[in-house]
Amino acid sequence: MINPKFRREDFCKETQMWSDSYIAMPSILPTLDLDDRLRKIEERLLIIAPPNAIISKYPALAEAYSNYKLIEKLTIGNDQT
Repeated sequence: MINPKFRREDFCKETQMWSDSYIAMPSILPTLDLDDRLRKIEERLLIIAPPNAIISKYPALAEAYSNYKLIEKLTIGNDQT
């Protein structure tokens, strides 16, 4: 996989801070780790939006998801959910 050259300014502040946490290479963005990072984020998103097959299989999960959606709607304060 070829990694294009990125400028520090191409990334948001949070990503720059994440990159700075790599003490051995503070000025180089760890682009090789981005794939792993995104995979972990996508795995965590399955908790927020689980597949329907899993929700229907586990009633407790369906109830927890319903409660989560209510809390999300109350905290966001609009109909984005």
